[in-house]
Amino acid sequence: MKSIVLLLLALACFDAQAYEMLLRDGRNVVRLYEGPCVHAGTLGMLKPEMRDRFRKATAIFNGKPFYACWTYEEDGPKVFLLYEDGDQQRYEPSRFKPDHGV
Repeated sequence: MKSIVLLLLALACFDAQAYEMLLRDGRNVVRLYEGPCVHAGTLGMLKPEMRDRFRKATAIFNGKPFYACWTYEEDGPKVFLLYEDGDQQRYEPSRFKPDHGV
C-alpha cells in the first residue's frame, strides 16, 4: 500500500507535461508519464474498454527505443507495461524514482 501512495503522491506533484518517473537498470531505462497512452500500435493490443486506464511510457533496452503503455495493477501491486512489440513486463513501483531532468 505504501508503494501505491508514493506513486500517487509523485504523480500529483508534477505538471502533466513535465512529469516522469524513471527506472534505470544499467543501460536500460523505463520512463512513465502521467499523460494518456497515445501510441496507436500499443493501444491496438488493448481491449477498447481498458485503453483509458493506460498511460504513456517509453523505454530504451540495449540502445533500442520502444514506445509502451503502462497502468498500475492494484492486486500486485505492480506497474504493468505493454510494449509496442507485444512484450509485457511488471515492475515493483518502488523501483521508479522521480526524474527531475538535468
